[in-house]
Amino acid sequence: MRKIINHPLINAFLGLIIVSGFIHMIILSTQFILTRNLDVFNYFKILDLDFFWKGIHGIPSLIISSLTQILIYVVIWRLYSRKLKK
Repeated sequence: MRKIINHPLINAFLGLIIVSGFIHMIILSTQFILTRNLDVFNYFKILDLDFFWKGIHGIPSLIISSLTQILIYVVIWRLYSRKLKK
């Protein structure tokens, strides 16, 4: 695994987050296969924002949450790409 930060405790914590996220996505994928409910991938529900906003559901919310995920991914990718070039 590539070092992200030069501190072993922080790298271990970040590794834990990545592995936990990977396992979580496997569980969500299994849930989707069993229920055919695409709403399990709603990023806002994954973050439990539906606790604060009860109206977060349906196709519009799924589209906005997917765009939010893509935006976050692109921002992180661009920041990480700049760091590698230096």
